[in-house]
Amino acid sequence: MRKDPLPTVPASRTIVVIAAALALLSIAALVVGPFPGDVGLSTAFVDAGLGAPGSPLAMVGELASLQGLTVLVVGVSFLGLERGLRPWWLLLAIGLAELTAVALKAIVDRPRPATAALQGLLDPGYPSGHVARMTAFALFAGAWWITRDRRASLWGLTMAAAALLGLSRVATGAHLPSDVLGGWLVGSLSASVVLVGSVAVDRGWARRSHRPYPGDAR
Repeated sequence: MRKDPLPTVPASRTIVVIAAALALLSIAALVVGPFPGDVGLSTAFVDAGLGAPGSPLAMVGELASLQGLTVLVVGVSFLGLERGLRPWWLLLAIGLAELTAVALKAIVDRPRPATAALQGLLDPGYPSGHVARMTAFALFAGAWWITRDRRASLWGLTMAAAALLGLSRVATGAHLPSDVLGGWLVGSLSASVVLVGSVAVDRGWARRSHRPYPGDAR
């Protein structure tokens, strides 16, 4: 049981670096289009049949669907109540990731791989909304279980979740690899911002209510 009830909040410089990386990648995607190697890697994974319907990788992609995320959010919220995890902040992190991904899709307007049209996916591909949502979920939820002195483990968790889901999205022909990278940055930025904001708001609310905020009364 963790002694510190506060979540592991990313450092300010980390948030700045993620935001800068997302801005640069988005500008490059807008100007250049698919990056060198994007189409080749996507085609190689699709041709390998790793993301064929019914395969493990194809099913992994469903974790970030509306139904999959609903199950994950309910489960994590229930398990995290005693730790102080508030479900509405988790939902806000996921929602912010989704809104940011939708906005960037409209701005960059980069087509998906040709194979995506066969699945009826006709909206822009950059960034991957599935990866953005799952990354935001993994980072925010993980922050309530992983202590501050293990920040590297927290980022490792989110990168692993994004990598697995990203591999699924590329293997099924839904996205290019750089779409996945963009989704990871969007989800990481969204969860980080909400984590910092949630702690500040909850602490301020506790002080106005003349109640000790967990972690302050020491």
